Amino acid sequence: IISQLPIPRQNHFDSHSSSNSLPLHRFTLDTNPQKTSHSRMKRGKCNASPSETPPPASELEIEKKFPIPNAAAAAKIEESLKTLGFHPVHNEEFVDWYFDLAAPNWYFSMKDCWIRYREKKIKMGGNWGWRGVWQVKQGWRMVDGDDLGREKDGMTSYREFQGKVAKEVIFEMLSKVDNLEGICTIESGKVKFTGDVYEGHDVPLLSGAERLVPFARFVTRRSSWESIDEKTSRFSGLKIDLDQTDFGYAVGEVEAVFQESSDEAIKERKETIRSLVDLLMEKTDDGAVTGSRASRNEYLHTTTIGKLEYFLINNRQDHFNALVEAGVLTY
Repeated sequence: IISQLPIPRQNHFDSHSSSNSLPLHRFTLDTNPQKTSHSRMKRGKCNASPSETPPPASELEIEKKFPIPNAAAAAKIEESLKTLGFHPVHNEEFVDWYFDLAAPNWYFSMKDCWIRYREKKIKMGGNWGWRGVWQVKQGWRMVDGDDLGREKDGMTSYREFQGKVAKEVIFEMLSKVDNLEGICTIESGKVKFTGDVYEGHDVPLLSGAERLVPFARFVTRRSSWESIDEKTSRFSGLKIDLDQTDFGYAVGEVEAVFQESSDEAIKERKETIRSLVDLLMEKTDDGAVTGSRASRNEYLHTTTIGKLEYFLINNRQDHFNALVEAGVLTY
């Protein structure tokens, strides 16, 4: 596990500035941060599956993750990206909060639907601060594809909503859940999460959706890469993110985003993503990433654990086990 992901110096974001050395302010877009507490609640029934066809105001996000086990691997992956015609476009730091109904009655995540509040670190004037937005990711599949937007090799497909549209989706989904009366809500008081990862932080509050409570919070430092020649490269339109979390886990991902596209075009893009991940693993195949060529080939047909999965394994084992049992995650 690496302690620091190498950050390209030419990027314009000052990655060396941190919340520990600069005065930070919350530039609020959607929420009035509050504190909350957990309690048990009854499971309701959802009358509309999050994987159903969503409204058109969304993006389809296809991605595949790959491992970054240590600093040496990170450096080799960056060199490989340069060789393949990619260059770093920006660095950023953000905080992700994930929400669901309270434990043990997780409702939306069990349907491969992820409600997230993302705060990005930005500079406005002379101050550093955090600007946040609500997001919803819904597992998506083609007519002849796998359920829940996840394939055996870890390729995922999600519809993503942001901002005002995401909040409307959240309200609509909550309205279709039965038996919400009497379950716990986010309180308006300053209730601390004693001994929890949220202690000392303001929990984002979406007015009208107080029954959503956080089950994960972590910080990510991201280095994003894109193809230098977007016109001729076979990898044009793909984005590569190299992520390092505040709990010491690092992972990479290759991503393509669609507004509207045919199933055939999506299938073709998935194969291009697989080809790029294969090349990255091949070019670093000296033991730094996956060990022997045999282990690399085995990796290409398995799933790399994402940041949220890693967090749940180490902090919310009961939630992770429930997701595996429901078939949402594989491990």
